[in-house]
Amino acid sequence: MSNAKHIVMNLSKAEVKKQIEELSYALLPEAISGGHYECKDKVNLLAWAVNSDKHGYDLLYLIEVRSQMVQAKANNPNYLDSPATLPAIDRRIENIKSILNNGQLNFATLNTLIRDCILVGYDAGSHDMIMKMGRSAIAGFKKNSVDTSNGGKKKSMKVTPLKNVIVTMANYLYESPKIGRANKSIITAAIFHRLHEFKNLSNKQFECFSNFTNNEIKQEFIEKQFNHVIMTSQKKQSLH
Repeated sequence: MSNAKHIVMNLSKAEVKKQIEELSYALLPEAISGGHYECKDKVNLLAWAVNSDKHGYDLLYLIEVRSQMVQAKANNPNYLDSPATLPAIDRRIENIKSILNNGQLNFATLNTLIRDCILVGYDAGSHDMIMKMGRSAIAGFKKNSVDTSNGGKKKSMKVTPLKNVIVTMANYLYESPKIGRANKSIITAAIFHRLHEFKNLSNKQFECFSNFTNNEIKQEFIEKQFNHVIMTSQKKQSLH
């Protein structure tokens, strides 16, 4: 297979080297990215196959040979496609050649021929896009989804102790026999006042308050924690 050179501006030498290596696993690198790739040996085998007298056979032969070459070195960690893709392409190409060489086309064999040609093209194109975009796609997903999710969980964990304190205080106020009938707004205000007072008297920057603007807890936040308060039926009736 032709060694390919990736022509892209403003990339580091290391990145260009990685892209060249990834492209070496493509079946039709000449077709990738609308001609942004060129062969070092200046022989465009795809153009040769497409324009030959036996263009159909030659194109199948080119894909088949390159598929076998890629499979011979596909244990490299830069190979990101499923190991089943290329063998499936090979089987369909063999089936296509068998039908064509037989020379007896009928409705059933023609349908099979059309199906296998479409799937060879689809699988080959999919494979080459994975070779070109797979690493970037994985890195982008990790940055935008996995890392963002982990960051959100880490931020949420900071306030967990404060949530636990609020729930404990609310449960005590609801269940204490020393306290009469009290609704949610009264208990919310009492907890807010106590936590606000504690933060100001302690004169410390507690991490559990860091998620709030100016480290100031909001009464709305306290009220949301009431979903986790465990109450008896009698106390639940007083919550309104």
